[in-house]
Amino acid sequence: MTHKNEEAFEGYHWKIPYIQDFINVIGKSKDATKPDNPRIGAKTSAKYICAKYQSEIIEVVQSEGIAISGDMDEISAAAMWTDPCVTKSQ
Repeated sequence: MTHKNEEAFEGYHWKIPYIQDFINVIGKSKDATKPDNPRIGAKTSAKYICAKYQSEIIEVVQSEGIAISGDMDEISAAAMWTDPCVTKSQ
């Protein structure tokens, strides 16, 4: 389902929270003695979406002001860990 804009999506979702319903279903406990946990549903859903739509997730996260760049190559990772601010000696 597509919406005209973000505001239309939020208005529709406010009336019919199908994404929250989906997360709640994914977070349902299979064990009747344990409570349902929508946080598990959200985490499971996010892992799946990130695996399938990595570039779209990075784009959205960056647009929300969160610093993320995706996968880091070996040289960048080594540079990050050898930076004086993240050494073990501190």
